Amino acid sequence: MDTDVSNRVLRTKELKLIFHHVMIDGKELFGAERALLFMLYKDRKELWSQVATCVKGIFKVNTDDGIIGACVKNGELVNVPNA
Repeated sequence: MDTDVSNRVLRTKELKLIFHHVMIDGKELFGAERALLFMLYKDRKELWSQVATCVKGIFKVNTDDGIIGACVKNGELVNVPNA
């Protein structure tokens, strides 16, 4: 058995679970209709999410794009109340 593969699979499952809990609890905490949580890959200038409310699959965005890019660039949360 390849322990490296087993460890990667376990970490992937743990990451999905963490994303899921943060999304549900965060959405309720902020009273939001939808939420999206990203991981930042600085070397690729890419934001990645596998969990988003009302979205299936993997969601990738360039760090220079739109409101998301502004959040990355400024290191601040942007709340859009009437998006």
